[in-house]
Amino acid sequence: MYFVHTFVACLMVLTSVLSKEQIAENKVRNVRETSFNCDVCNRVLGISDDVDDVFKYLKTFRNEVLDKLNDNINKGSPVCSTRYGPTSDTNDDDTSVVTCLEDEFLTGCSSVATEGGKRDGERVDFSDNGTPICVAYNAAGGTGVKSVARCCKWPGMLCYYPVSARSSGGDDDVAEVECDQWFHRRPTWPTGCSIHGPWNNVDGARPESSGITTEQHALSERVCLAQNAYNGPGVYSSAACCSAPSLECQVKYSEQSGPDSGDEAQVDCDEGWIMTGCNVFTYWTITNGAYIQADTCHAVNGGNGNYVLAVATCCRGE
Repeated sequence: MYFVHTFVACLMVLTSVLSKEQIAENKVRNVRETSFNCDVCNRVLGISDDVDDVFKYLKTFRNEVLDKLNDNINKGSPVCSTRYGPTSDTNDDDTSVVTCLEDEFLTGCSSVATEGGKRDGERVDFSDNGTPICVAYNAAGGTGVKSVARCCKWPGMLCYYPVSARSSGGDDDVAEVECDQWFHRRPTWPTGCSIHGPWNNVDGARPESSGITTEQHALSERVCLAQNAYNGPGVYSSAACCSAPSLECQVKYSEQSGPDSGDEAQVDCDEGWIMTGCNVFTYWTITNGAYIQADTCHAVNGGNGNYVLAVATCCRGE
C-alpha cells in the first residue's frame, strides 16, 4: 500500500498549488521540499511548472494508478463462493436480495423457487450506496424464491452490469445484451447471465455459444441471451460483464434432467476453470431456477413434462 499512500500525499501537495501565479512564484517549492520519496511528484515536476501541464500529466497517469490500486487490493488466486438471500414472501413480485462481501465481485446472479413454486427470474440491481445486488422475484401464485449470487475474489477484476431492452412476445423470442470487448483495457466476458420476466414467463438464460453441447466450449460472442416462454409478453436479459488480466470464459451444458417438478440437471466446469455463473435453460417453460453448490451448477425442473439443462459459465485468468 506504500504506492497508494505516497500517491495520495503527492496529489495533496500538488493540488494545494492551484494557480499559475503561485507555481511561477514558488516553483512548486512545497513539493520539492517534501521529506517523502514521491516518484509521481518527481515525474510531474520534470515536465513543467505550468499547472495545465501538471494536471494534463496527472490525467494521463490515471489509468496506471487505477491498475496499481486494483492489483494491490485484489492480490492472490481467484476464489469464488455462492451466497444466498433469504426466502422471499409469497406475494407477486416479492423479492429476495443478496450481495457479495466488500472484497468480492458479483459475477453471476440466479434464483431458485421453493418446491412447487413459481418465479419471475432475477436481475442485478444496485443498493442505495451503489453496491451491486442480486434480486430474485417471486411470481403470482409462488411460494417464495431465493436469490443466488456468485461472488469472486479475483485479482484485477472489474465488472459492470448492462440490461437489454424487452424481447418480443413470441414463444422462444430472445432478449440479448452484449459486453464490450474491452473494459478497463482488459478482455471482458459475460461471467454470468440473468433473466427477468415479470409474468412468470422465463425459459432461461445462457451465454451465446456455437451450440448446446456437454463439451465445454468457447463463447461465440460476448452476449447473454434470455428466452421468452410460451404466452409470455417478453423478457429482459442482463449480464455481469467482467474484465481481468488474461480473462477467458467458456460455457458447458449438462445432460437433460428428468421431466418432473424437482428433477435436477447438474454440470461441473472442466479442471482448471472456475465457475462464475449458473443458469437453467429449457424450451418448455416452468423452471424452478438454478444454483451453485460445491462448484456444481444445479438446474431445477418446475414440472414441464420435458427437461431442463444446467448451464455453467466457466472462466480462468492470471
